[in-house]
Amino acid sequence: MKNGFNLSSLVDNWTNIVGKEISDNCYPLNIKTQGNSKEVTLLVNVMHGKEIEVEYNKKNITDKINSYFGYSFIKNIQIKIVDTKYTKSKEYHVNKKNKKNKKNFKNDLKTIQDKNLKNNLERLINAFNEKK
Repeated sequence: MKNGFNLSSLVDNWTNIVGKEISDNCYPLNIKTQGNSKEVTLLVNVMHGKEIEVEYNKKNITDKINSYFGYSFIKNIQIKIVDTKYTKSKEYHVNKKNKKNKKNFKNDLKTIQDKNLKNNLERLINAFNEKK
């Protein structure tokens, strides 16, 4: 479970740990270990076109992460190339009586290409609105 906590901490503090320039090019996806080995590999999503820059900075990224945790946590970094960077979603102050937010939700949902994600978000919003 320690790795789950470390991943959460890594995701939450990513920009502070690695710096804005690196953070703008990649972000942590997962952590994996090899069996009983203590060798931990960080999987990072890297923006298409930035993979060489991130590859070049692997040692620097590893050093910054290990410095943040205070021990040798990450041994390797594995790159996964993606077309777009995950961005933080808009913050909504949800109020059932606020029709403007409902309209914004619907408009934002229209822009989502992933049908599974879109359906899950619609169900979440509907369930939330029903609870109020």
